[in-house]
Amino acid sequence: LKSWTWGIPKSLEKAKGSVIVDNPILEVKKIIDEANFDWLDEIYVRYLPRDVQKETGKTIALITPFRENPREYGNNVFNSVENGVELQIFFKLDFVDSISQIDIKTMQLLIKNGWKVYDSKETFTDPDTKQIVKVFYFTKIYNL
Repeated sequence: LKSWTWGIPKSLEKAKGSVIVDNPILEVKKIIDEANFDWLDEIYVRYLPRDVQKETGKTIALITPFRENPREYGNNVFNSVENGVELQIFFKLDFVDSISQIDIKTMQLLIKNGWKVYDSKETFTDPDTKQIVKVFYFTKIYNL
């Protein structure tokens, strides 16, 4: 599994290659990295590099933020933040495993690690690359 942190400043990385887990997209990336899915070839955060955007021979995941909402106000101060990440999976053209089983295992993995499924979209076919694409939205509340 090849893993990339494009767009993430070096200041967010810890020694020995681990990442700070208080950054939601890096936390989800770390969870997926550690799951070592044999069907997933590469993971990117924030954006896909131009040379990867048309890659159809690998299954690629992209993790991006989609929400950051202050919550639980008291004395004019918020006491928690709900963060959300979007997980997009671009399946390689000759993908043969069960996408439904992968969906379930991915959701179970993130739920087990404290995330909630905010939405799970139907798969669709990318009109340019003809790849099957799956999109999830996960949220997690961080207490301050």
